[in-house]
Amino acid sequence: MKQERFNELAKAFASTQLSRKQVLQGVAASLLVGGSFSALGSKPAGAQDGKSVWAGIHELKGTYNVAYTGDFDYEGGNCNQKDSYSIHATVEVKLVDRLGGSTRRVYEGGGPHSGQCSESVTCSYGDGGSYESTEIASGSDPERDARDDWFGIEVNLEQGTYELYSSDGGITLPSTWNSKEIFEDGTTVTDSGTGQALMPDFPFEEEHKQPLNGTSLSGSVSTSDEFGTYTATWSFTTKELLPEIPNIMSHYRWLNGARFQERWFAGPAKVFGTDFQREILSGPDKGKVPPDAPRDTTTIKMESFVLTFPRAQKVYADLIQGRRWMNKNAKKTIGAMLSRNKKLTNQKEDFGKAGNKPISSAVDLYPDHIQEAIVSWSLKQLQNFDDLFCALGDFTLQLAICGYVEPVLSNKGTHKVTIEKVGVYVADQFDFGGRQFLGFWDDDPPYASADILGPGTAVYNSSYRDWRKAHGKGEDFLVFSDVLWTDVDPVANSIYINR
Repeated sequence: MKQERFNELAKAFASTQLSRKQVLQGVAASLLVGGSFSALGSKPAGAQDGKSVWAGIHELKGTYNVAYTGDFDYEGGNCNQKDSYSIHATVEVKLVDRLGGSTRRVYEGGGPHSGQCSESVTCSYGDGGSYESTEIASGSDPERDARDDWFGIEVNLEQGTYELYSSDGGITLPSTWNSKEIFEDGTTVTDSGTGQALMPDFPFEEEHKQPLNGTSLSGSVSTSDEFGTYTATWSFTTKELLPEIPNIMSHYRWLNGARFQERWFAGPAKVFGTDFQREILSGPDKGKVPPDAPRDTTTIKMESFVLTFPRAQKVYADLIQGRRWMNKNAKKTIGAMLSRNKKLTNQKEDFGKAGNKPISSAVDLYPDHIQEAIVSWSLKQLQNFDDLFCALGDFTLQLAICGYVEPVLSNKGTHKVTIEKVGVYVADQFDFGGRQFLGFWDDDPPYASADILGPGTAVYNSSYRDWRKAHGKGEDFLVFSDVLWTDVDPVANSIYINR
């Protein structure tokens, strides 16, 4: 009789556990319907412009919790079961639709799960018998990997809303239980043991949306039915990828690129071509670098940096070995430069010099450069980033000359120009104008490449422009290197020009 009663009770509890799981799964599907979500067809009032606020956002970290408290009555006997549990997940989700365009951002990921669960059952019978049991579960679920794709957030930038969704995987926690049954003859049977307690997640439905306000996502929904109360809460903070790019570059020892990135992020919002130009466009100082234009003149070195890269060596060699200062167009430019600087006089005049030495400042030489050539990168080079790409991308090498000019009596011209040295330097700007793809980037672990099969988030020039609009910072600036002067044979490098 005792064993029969015990077996029947155990069977009833097993059946009820299965039924409860089905009930929970059914409630899960409609959990959020009765909460504070609303299906939004347009941008809600007060929601911020997602295109600006979410510019550069790459990762979200936070918590997702599901809590339940309930009270279940068994049929056939005066039995009452009380349950309560909560699931806590520390979630890290990353941007996954790398080429998804400007209308939405999709983040997916997961995190380690932990939880706690308690269950108590009390039964009383008409024959004087009773049964009671307790089960306590607590801890973490090692089967749920920290990067398991079970949680997602989709941000709609045009509507200014976000949607949350999750799988219904649940977690299993180690548990301990104790039971005591008293029969009508007063016999008491106690038992205890260890086991596993299953706590199901509640899946979010994609059609339920929340307003996107700022860069912090948090909310709570709660609903009750005949079985108990279900509450889901979440809180996420965002992490922007763009400000992490200097650190990624530093990891790879792309130090000049990192330095320029840091300066850009720290500076006030200034746009090349709008707030400043590379040169003055009219007036007596036409062609000179504006004195108030932001600039860097100390970072880029020709010999120790630029010319350590083969693609720059090739362009430099073409300028020097090809004696580009001696071609027809260069001779016209030299004549115009000397005339503009009032060097075509009746006496010998130096040019390109400060005292008896060549000018050392690329900024000062800039108005008088006579040739230039572009150093560009190819798709292959973009797939294998380097510091030259990070710092300068496509950039210009400019060529200047120094020497002297003197009047002559010759049918070749009124003045003879003798070139003693030629100088080459970088003249560029660090800016994010136009349409340009800058590769895939990630900070955990550090990654940078244009390989579409790799990890990371797609970054474009427009990503930086959006970030500047959102934050009011981001300063474009001019870049000038030092000047690398090379001696040339003055006899072989003389030309005649007319005043």
